[in-house]
Amino acid sequence: MSGTDGKKSGQRGIVLVAVVIVIAVLSAVAVDFMYSTRVSYEISANGARDVRARHMAKSGIRVLQSVMNSAALEDIPPGGGSLYRVESRNGEEGWELSIPSITVGEGTLSVRIRDERSKVNLNALVDQKSNRVDFQVRTQLLELFRLLGIAEEKSELFVASLVNWLDREMRNLENDQDSDGASAAHYAGLGEPYRIKDGTLDSLEEIRMIEGMDEEFFLAVGDYLTVYPGDKKVSFSTASKLVMMATLKASRVSVRERRNRPNDVSGTDGKKSGQRGIVLVAVVIVIAVLSAVAVDFMYSTRVSYEISANGARDVRARHMAKSGIRVLQSVMNSAALEDIPPGGGSLYRVESRNGEEGWELSIPSITVGEGTLSVRIRDERSKVNLNALVDQKSNRVDFQVRTQLLELFRLLGIAEEKSELFVASLVNWLDREMRNLENDQDSDGASAAHYAGLGEPYRIKDGTLDSLEEIRMIEGMDEEFFLAVGDYLTVYPGDKKVSFSTASKLVMMATLKASRVSVRERRNRPREIRDGVLERMAEAVIESRQKERIVSLEDAKRILAEEDSGSNVGPGLSGMFLKTGESDFFSATSVGVVGEARPVTRRVEAVVGKGGEEGGSPAAVISWKER
Repeated sequence: MSGTDGKKSGQRGIVLVAVVIVIAVLSAVAVDFMYSTRVSYEISANGARDVRARHMAKSGIRVLQSVMNSAALEDIPPGGGSLYRVESRNGEEGWELSIPSITVGEGTLSVRIRDERSKVNLNALVDQKSNRVDFQVRTQLLELFRLLGIAEEKSELFVASLVNWLDREMRNLENDQDSDGASAAHYAGLGEPYRIKDGTLDSLEEIRMIEGMDEEFFLAVGDYLTVYPGDKKVSFSTASKLVMMATLKASRVSVRERRNRPNDVSGTDGKKSGQRGIVLVAVVIVIAVLSAVAVDFMYSTRVSYEISANGARDVRARHMAKSGIRVLQSVMNSAALEDIPPGGGSLYRVESRNGEEGWELSIPSITVGEGTLSVRIRDERSKVNLNALVDQKSNRVDFQVRTQLLELFRLLGIAEEKSELFVASLVNWLDREMRNLENDQDSDGASAAHYAGLGEPYRIKDGTLDSLEEIRMIEGMDEEFFLAVGDYLTVYPGDKKVSFSTASKLVMMATLKASRVSVRERRNRPREIRDGVLERMAEAVIESRQKERIVSLEDAKRILAEEDSGSNVGPGLSGMFLKTGESDFFSATSVGVVGEARPVTRRVEAVVGKGGEEGGSPAAVISWKER
């Protein structure tokens, strides 16, 4: 077989089993050592108070939401009474509103509010539609850093690296455009490599990962920066002196080039009534009191006992579950998971299946002290990638993927009208606003206006799906539809390639059908393939991988030609087939269970992927959920 060595030793399964056992045991022992002397007492003493404190803290945020809908927070004056005090400052350090302390039963609630519009928005440095640097924001950042005493060389390196972190790969537009900053290759070459973002920052903490930013730098500038508003506008009602100075300096610079423009400073009207502060104070008191009473009622009879009994076991179970994912990362760097055979001994058992429902590797149970660890692994390359339906560089629909989805849904028994509506709506969900390119391009699907007009409106994504669960928000998808198709779909690989080493019969049939369609238009290739022929082809691949677990592109062409010499699937299949047959994206569910009479279960669901050309980079966690 070309592309891979079909006679690989089954001994690679020992790698997975040995490392799982070692890490699981070490995790359990380490956790027991760290926590055994303190955790039971501390959790027992603090459990009920922890719940009350958490709900009181949440109430402060809910109140902020409510007050923002009825009052300008900047206009609320200081004041208070015997139960509370509202403090407001708005000097050189900018605006801040705070309620230092409200006494509620045995506890206190304090709230501190700052305006994100009083800070400089890092995400505004690169326009996400045009991929261009905004030199006003660049000047604003450099001037702010200068005023804060940051060395010019340090500032320039960070801002240049931030440009490359934010800009994206777009057709005819430069990526990693600032040669003075760190590029994707820099981060890939680190001792502990990671991927450059090529997109907006999700949190301020993320800048710690960018070249040029160190702890001292972060502590000096953190209070003056934000990532949240959708633009670069600053509120002079609340901004600090330094942010206003930097903004005034930047306002004299052109957005698109490094040249000065005439002075332009506009004023604001600051004469608003201060009586709205009563709203904040009253609602804070009412909700804080009600939250404390309600929480006390719900939890007081059970929480102390249950947390005391389950605390230590919970910690052990969680760390055991995490260890299963870390092992997956390690094994992916040294072995093809698809090629690990079933086996085991008295302490463990490795199970592997690869039939009509596709490939799955699992370790049903490893006993570790009082607990057990189980791991279930599936290949994300065995599924159809929803994000591949619209090319994010060109904004064009890929009609191979469109056909692949519609064919898969048909084989799963989904009504054609239902499938067509969802796929058309998915196109509009994925495509973006780009210069000279159409947005919401499929007139048969729901557009932005549809979602905005719902009883509980929300925004259309205009970008790639972050998780499979997100498709529940798309028009045409209901619970029955989702449960029928969910196991066959993914959002994680960066392309549409499917691994025939692991794919189910239905996914292979849909992929073979789609391989005969042009990527860019709705026309079929010369000869249509009947369902019966597609089924025989898929079954031939499944039969072949019972002997040779890895199916490369060349292997597949040979198998398919032997089944139907006139099918001519090779040319179109090349773009949809994982060439080597060895996958680079796996999802895993790792479950740790500790205790017998009252067992505690902790579950980690993760996706681990290897970047580069068909997985040439070290394995890294792409998605992580703990339950």
